[in-house]
Amino acid sequence: GCDHCGPRKMPDPPFEQSDYLGLIAPRALCVGAASEDRWSPPEASFACVRAAEPAFERHGRAIGWHCKKGPHSITAEDWEQYMDYALNQLGWHTAFSPAVPSATPLIVILPSA
Repeated sequence: GCDHCGPRKMPDPPFEQSDYLGLIAPRALCVGAASEDRWSPPEASFACVRAAEPAFERHGRAIGWHCKKGPHSITAEDWEQYMDYALNQLGWHTAFSPAVPSATPLIVILPSA
């Protein structure tokens, strides 16, 4: 089951999800996805992150996104990616990088030059 998600049927929001993500800028944002997630497919998640990209680019910020294998869940692998992204955003990446890289690569969408 998926206890952390709430109801599966949600009313149609007045805005797109990417609009809500854009409101997070200029703060750091890292979005996680799962390859077998039927409720929030990774392709849609990635497209949403890309659509929110201009809001972050205006502030010179990057958005993090990762997709793990498996169903919709929050796992230690997700937290590893979120922490790696946060440390990178704080400029501490080289000091605290894990010795063994995660099996799921973290994609950081950098602002356009």
